[in-house]
Amino acid sequence: MNDDMINIIGIGCLAALFWYIQIHRPKKKLKSPGELQLKSVMTSDEREMYSALKSLFAAPYIIKNNVTLDDLVFSPSLNKKPFFHKAMREQKVGWLILNDKYTPVLAVDMTTGDDEIKLNCLASAGIPCCIMDSGTPATQIADELTQAAAELSLPLTGALPATEPQTSEAA
Repeated sequence: MNDDMINIIGIGCLAALFWYIQIHRPKKKLKSPGELQLKSVMTSDEREMYSALKSLFAAPYIIKNNVTLDDLVFSPSLNKKPFFHKAMREQKVGWLILNDKYTPVLAVDMTTGDDEIKLNCLASAGIPCCIMDSGTPATQIADELTQAAAELSLPLTGALPATEPQTSEAA
């Protein structure tokens, strides 16, 4: 055997090893993953946000969550560019409030590191957006959503359940 033949056999062995480790073995493990455990689907911040949205925007409003901007907006000039679709698929809106005609009237989300792109796209599409900080109390979320609805002249169909007023002690 000459050196070229040994190199070809070596490359073939490496290709077979790569296929086994990167393709075959992961697919085999996915078919029988073993014991799986459920993870928490919603964090406490998400639960508070959803309950506030659900109580304030009941029927005829529709609440849709985790909507990608690729499903929400269209750009005639950038539609044929793959980088645009990839960037839009990476951007998600936490909750989208739709009216009875299925038109977005308000986007609500938690603060993330890449909000600038999301906010620019939503503003260009004419969709108002409410961004909340993580850990915002439910009463403040409700106040901000009520204020946003009032600014947009959206009639609220529900109200938050009454909570005990918080008293502050004077120092």
